[in-house]
Amino acid sequence: MSQIPNQDKSFGKDGRRDLRLPRNKASSYAAAEQDSLPAWVSKWGLVAFVLATSGFLAASLLDVAWPTILLEVLALAAVGWGVTQLRDGKDRAWLTVSGGLAALVLLLALFYPVAINNRWAINRAVVQVDPAKQLAVPRDKPKAEGKNLAATDWANAETDSIRQDDLVTTIDMANVSEMPGKNTPFGLIHVEFANIGARTLVFHGFDHDKHMPILADENGRSFAFKELRQRLPAKDDPAFDKSPFTGTLNLTPTNTQGFLLMFEAPPATFKNLKLELPGSAWGKPGAFRFILAHSF
Repeated sequence: MSQIPNQDKSFGKDGRRDLRLPRNKASSYAAAEQDSLPAWVSKWGLVAFVLATSGFLAASLLDVAWPTILLEVLALAAVGWGVTQLRDGKDRAWLTVSGGLAALVLLLALFYPVAINNRWAINRAVVQVDPAKQLAVPRDKPKAEGKNLAATDWANAETDSIRQDDLVTTIDMANVSEMPGKNTPFGLIHVEFANIGARTLVFHGFDHDKHMPILADENGRSFAFKELRQRLPAKDDPAFDKSPFTGTLNLTPTNTQGFLLMFEAPPATFKNLKLELPGSAWGKPGAFRFILAHSF
């Protein structure tokens, strides 16, 4: 009887060659692929670190922000994927450093771009501010959202200030009394101007021509503007120059300057006087309009 030759086990029952690797060999190849990196390197940590540093370099070299933002988002995605495959402390260290760098650069790019590239701020669209827009804001919160004032609206001088762009106008005092050296009473109004912007504002003063303030009662009777005096630095009660203010004044950012307006005297127990301060004295359109309900 003739011998049957040994069957080749690489062929299946259907006569096709089975090309799959044995289980033990496949796992050994996967381990070899992982071990191809140095022992101190984390694969996903390395990917995230390369993306994060590339984004940082792009921030310093490019005039637009989107490549940096994209690279940092991809770096954070790589960190997130790496967290799902943590193996040891080495992976944690790589992912922590890479994720921290990517998050920091991304936050700066989105909220404080000038810290990493001052050209980005120049390239961003400039928000247009209506120079004529006025807001009534609380006296103690000049940067509050405030209430829009139409051209015919009046702000309550006792409770509100008026903000127009970067200038805030506040009435600190309104009464009828005499001035030292003068034997006649005046309508006295102490007004404070605050610069809350980033540029210097120029005050051209109030006068009897183009920049004349107006004080009138409910019936339309006007009380003539007399003169303007500049407030002097003082720790206690406000003190004002003895001479009328003339010329111009530069109001630098974050600073405040007060002035005393002297009018023909209204009745001492006045009610609902209307005060208009021309914005043209500050190079602004419109006027600051206040209602003085009574003396304060």
